[in-house]
Amino acid sequence: MTTTKKIAVVGAGPAGIYFADAMSRLDPSARIDVLERLPFPYGLVRYGVAADHQGTKSVTQILARAMRRPNVRYYGGVEIGRDLSLAELDQIYDAVVLATGASRGRTVEFPAEDDCESVCAFDLARWLNGYPGLPPFSRKPLRSVAIIGNGNVALDMVRLLAKPANVLARLDLSTEGVQWLQSNALEQIDIIGRGRAGETRFSVAELGELAQLEYFQPLPEQLDLLECGETRNNGALEVLRRFSVAPVRDARPIRFHFGCVISRYERGALHVLFSGKPRKLAADLVIHAVGQHAGGLPGIGGGDAREGIEHSNGVVSGRESTFAVGWAMGAGRGTIPESRGSAQAVAQLVAAAACKPSGSEREASLERILNARVVRYVSWDAWQRIDRSEIELGRMSGKIRHKYQTASECADAIIQSSHQHKLATSIREPAS
Repeated sequence: MTTTKKIAVVGAGPAGIYFADAMSRLDPSARIDVLERLPFPYGLVRYGVAADHQGTKSVTQILARAMRRPNVRYYGGVEIGRDLSLAELDQIYDAVVLATGASRGRTVEFPAEDDCESVCAFDLARWLNGYPGLPPFSRKPLRSVAIIGNGNVALDMVRLLAKPANVLARLDLSTEGVQWLQSNALEQIDIIGRGRAGETRFSVAELGELAQLEYFQPLPEQLDLLECGETRNNGALEVLRRFSVAPVRDARPIRFHFGCVISRYERGALHVLFSGKPRKLAADLVIHAVGQHAGGLPGIGGGDAREGIEHSNGVVSGRESTFAVGWAMGAGRGTIPESRGSAQAVAQLVAAAACKPSGSEREASLERILNARVVRYVSWDAWQRIDRSEIELGRMSGKIRHKYQTASECADAIIQSSHQHKLATSIREPAS
């Protein structure tokens, strides 16, 4: 007699869904339940990828195919620690896979006066992308911004701040985010890195996009580029050199500052040292684009105390049937390709693991538990209705998508979609 392996995946971002995809291929008989604390899937893709990179966001089409497999089920709006415990998942499932992503952004510490306005790029991107439950980003309109970080997230921030209002209004940003971006009157953007110009993590393609900005021009200083340090990213260094010798347009500057140590924030400016020489950079807002803290669950790692859930090659320490995948492992930079590779490796481990002995707890149904506790979860069919409604509402307002942010908006979209579906199916073509 063949035993059906039951697997719970906590988190419906790329890592969690890629795991479900890989696992369903390795074991088509397995039952895979994906639990997400938000009604909405896709995690990083929905809330972290820059809104002007819709090509990257289109990976959701691949992820959606995985979630439509007959042995994969989605439970949106179900939070571990609130609606049910990790111990209960252990009782029901043969394996639990933690794909809890990142929890919040990192910051660079430096002395600052009380009037220093600062935010993590991770948190700002989520707010701009309409992440539910975040407090309003109430800031004054900006004239100058300093971005700390030499990776692609810093470039994402630059593009969103520098693009014209008519472009921003068409993206799938939140209404509040677009209004704030449009209220700014930026005169300059400064990008600050601790490493030298040859040591950045900029991709050539994303760095090159800055040359296409209509109202801003990237202007690295040639002195900074001469002291390039160990060249680990020659492609990006060549792009920076081209920027430095390009004719200066009638545009606002995007300046790069490499090999800098931040000394303090004082009187509306960030003070840095370059080769021991002081530079003063006006900054109404400081954005920290220096990475994220890995997430976890109550009692299992993540957050500030430990980077990622403690594990050995994907198996959570002290929990032989619990696994970590993606950002939760605390490894890599959390890119979408890295999440896929991590998911495939962990799926191999779970496929090789034995099923637990049968018993009354093992026969319990997640649906029965949630229904008994009146937890109104979102199924994949319901999510697809929400998805169609967001796209249609966006089309009506000239946007790519209008994202819902509350459970009540989701419920209304599902009800409206159900009503329209019943109306459409009740209409029959007249008999010929």
